[in-house]
Amino acid sequence: MSFFFGNQVFDLFDEKRNGVIDFEEFIHAISVFHPGASVEEKINFAFRLYDLRQTGFIEREETFEDADADMDGKINKTEWKEFVLKNPALLKNMTLPYLREITTVFPSFIFNTQVDD
Repeated sequence: MSFFFGNQVFDLFDEKRNGVIDFEEFIHAISVFHPGASVEEKINFAFRLYDLRQTGFIEREETFEDADADMDGKINKTEWKEFVLKNPALLKNMTLPYLREITTVFPSFIFNTQVDD
């Protein structure tokens, strides 16, 4: 499962879908871990990470039954957001404090980086 999870992370970083993570894609992807990144950005990133089959839903075998509020066997983005907001520890590892220091030295380093298709 960890190999599959690693592929999922790689796919999230590889925004151009060309099998390579270039510097711009890397910077754009790690920006979600910045202390200044919004909770909404972190929730969306985590949702895409757990949506293993990229169906727009987190399905029963992919995560927690507690988050499936309407009991339909899958978790949509709204259910995920509500679950994460009730369980903020799920996003705790999505903030890397040292990124604040990098953006202090290089203010445009993360938030002004865009990936060109």
